[in-house]
Amino acid sequence: MTDLPSETVSLHEHVDLPEVKPLITHHRRLSVCCSTCGTRVVAPVPEAARGTPFGPRLHAVATYLKTFQALSYERLQGALSDLFGLTLSQGGLMNLLRRAQGCFAEGQVSAVSSLRQAEVIASDETGVRIEGSTAYHWVFHS
Repeated sequence: MTDLPSETVSLHEHVDLPEVKPLITHHRRLSVCCSTCGTRVVAPVPEAARGTPFGPRLHAVATYLKTFQALSYERLQGALSDLFGLTLSQGGLMNLLRRAQGCFAEGQVSAVSSLRQAEVIASDETGVRIEGSTAYHWVFHS
């Protein structure tokens, strides 16, 4: 029967996303006490544990959700919890986003420079709710 000609009559796919889990690395500092003199010695903070506890991918996702999806801090907290099982404080998120701002400084300077040199500038405002109050995001285009 394998010699019979065949043809594909349909193709059936199943599409899903892989499970996404945060990768958390724990760094432990140890201390010891001298049994003779009682002096306590504490290990230095490992280089890998200095600075922000948040990695570049988390910075990217949080920045995208806050900036392009206009999520409030509360909704951003919920999204990161629902999607990745992460519990982050609003202060931690604010610090994360503040650190990410530096990556956009050069682009901001370039955009403002282009706008200042443009003959015509169009602007639009989009209403958003920020901490229970109506506010506006302004968009400029030349």
